[in-house]
Amino acid sequence: MNKRGKKIIKKRTLINAGVFLVIFVTATAMLLCGCSFFDEDDSWTSQDESGYEDDWDAYDDDDWETSDGQEDEVVSSDVMEENPLEADEPSQTTQMEEDKPSSGSSGQESSSANDNKKKTKKKLTKVQRYKRAKKKLAYKEWKGRPYRVVNENKPYFTKKQMKKARKSYKKFGRLDSRRRCTFARASLSKKTMPKSNEERQDISFIHPSGWRSGQSWERMHLIGWALSDENANARNLITGTHYCNTVGMLPFEERINHYIRTTSNHVLYRVTPVFRGKELVARGVLMEAKSVEDKGKGICFNVYCYNVRDDGSKINYSTGYVKEKSAEGDQTRSNKERKYVLNVSSMKFHYPSCTGAKSIADHNKRTVKATRKELIKQGFKPCGLCEP
Repeated sequence: MNKRGKKIIKKRTLINAGVFLVIFVTATAMLLCGCSFFDEDDSWTSQDESGYEDDWDAYDDDDWETSDGQEDEVVSSDVMEENPLEADEPSQTTQMEEDKPSSGSSGQESSSANDNKKKTKKKLTKVQRYKRAKKKLAYKEWKGRPYRVVNENKPYFTKKQMKKARKSYKKFGRLDSRRRCTFARASLSKKTMPKSNEERQDISFIHPSGWRSGQSWERMHLIGWALSDENANARNLITGTHYCNTVGMLPFEERINHYIRTTSNHVLYRVTPVFRGKELVARGVLMEAKSVEDKGKGICFNVYCYNVRDDGSKINYSTGYVKEKSAEGDQTRSNKERKYVLNVSSMKFHYPSCTGAKSIADHNKRTVKATRKELIKQGFKPCGLCEP
């Protein structure tokens, strides 16, 4: 190799070394300054310290797309509001009055400090308020009413979500690391509802997180079958009480159903199960709904329904076991009087919603109101599907 070739090779080597040195110094400086190539909000999923997984899909319209937030920025003021019938005394925040300035200079300093406080006042997007509400609601205790009003009855939907809701769709969040449901959101319309001649399918093989046999649990839809035509969808079924299902959620579902059938409009609807820490049974469900075409004039609510028993029974939300208070002491199985469907031929009793109950011939079918213990004494056995 001649001298000219050696010089060219040496020159290229020096250039490459210089480029590598520049890249290395730049990357080191970015790391020391705490910079990152990716923003935290661009992560696909976030998981809090309790292990409850928050899908970004719960907050925005498109899978894995973070919420814009700027167009929906509001001052942080989403204090949990009670139902007017059960409202507590509103919490008041008092501000200490500052001493009047003795001089003009001190007055200017205090006014400038107040201006700085106003400028630095934290603003939360609807996404952030929605996440914060879930954490707060997990620790709200039941006070005898089936639900409480949240955020002055205004849903946390963004403008982008409302715009997309002009067309019907259904989305169900992935189960988290503990196999718990995360959310269900849909733009409901007549297209999402079951047909007039359609019947419910069997869902008894789905065992949601915290499910225990013989505890009078119900497989509770986040978005009801009458609104979504969803049957055995594990992402849409949680372990719930009869009280939460029928007294808490059902009246709101019926309002939506009636509105859609009479107007043929769309309703943006989201139901989020609320868990406390690592518990397997939800403490309640956050229900949000807003009619699309009339911008909420027909349907607009934001409520939290308690997943509790109203008979004094104690629920272990970590395991799913229920202890009922009675004259005989605590029991592990429910003995509350309720409606059952009997098959006098097979001598089995079912929940009225059980698919096995619907297939019983009319001459063998009886509907009674009794306790579980009474039916067992009469020789009936619990159905293996609905496990009453």
